[in-house]
Amino acid sequence: MAENLAFNQGNIGNLGYILNTEGWPCRKKYIDFRIKNKELYENTYSLAQVGVLESYYSLAYNRVDPYYSNVAIIQSLIASMIPFDIVLDKDLKDLSKYSILILPNIECLSDEQVKDILKYVKGGGNLIITEKTGEYNEWYRKRERNAFSDFMNKIKYIKEIKHKVPYSYKIEDWYIDPKYWNLPENYKEIVNAINDLLKDEKIIDIKAPYGTIVELLGKDDVIILHLINANVNKRIKNIKVSLRVNKKKSKIELISPDEDKTKETEFKVKGNKILFNINSVDTYKVCVIR
Repeated sequence: MAENLAFNQGNIGNLGYILNTEGWPCRKKYIDFRIKNKELYENTYSLAQVGVLESYYSLAYNRVDPYYSNVAIIQSLIASMIPFDIVLDKDLKDLSKYSILILPNIECLSDEQVKDILKYVKGGGNLIITEKTGEYNEWYRKRERNAFSDFMNKIKYIKEIKHKVPYSYKIEDWYIDPKYWNLPENYKEIVNAINDLLKDEKIIDIKAPYGTIVELLGKDDVIILHLINANVNKRIKNIKVSLRVNKKKSKIELISPDEDKTKETEFKVKGNKILFNINSVDTYKVCVIR
């Protein structure tokens, strides 16, 4: 439920079998939290600087390699606490909100899609591509030259995503089993490429134990940081946050369905960034920067 609140604008979705009452006290706690704090979810927008393309053509023609590469990229971003958006084909017409666009083994791209992506690059956007990205057109016909061959000096190219567990595909498989959802062996190469491109423009930098998941949203002049603890039955502690802001902030509130009261935390200002610590997160906590 915490993930639904953070990543689905507060739409909790399916609450499970209604006659299974075992988990209802916990569910009710999160439902009540959603109702009480609707301003944290409604009419919010993503502040992610990174977009990850999920393309219809590639996933329609090849549900193995592009899909697994997509999983590996997403796992790398989640584990590294880098906020991101899923970008669809229709979004390629306007990529201006993103500092970085990642094409994870997007084998198939139409000429029009390539044109839109290169327009983004020529306009100052940063592009990371992996493996066979751009090798085929939208009909899965191999191009004589890669679609991005003439722009490799302006693009970060990752030749291989080194999966820890090879994906063994069976014809009846329609999804990638959770056992394959591992960090790739070279995930730091992916993360370092992102950090090198963002440099001092990175909107948020978090130092926290592995298993901390983040989502960063905005609403008017308010910044809303969602923190989820994926470590079952183990509290995460001592989270350090550096957040780049455009306007002066006056207070930071910490709100959680796991705690009875809203708390405030102190922060320091360093240039265009504010620095603050969060002592702990049980399951889910929201930081509201006003």
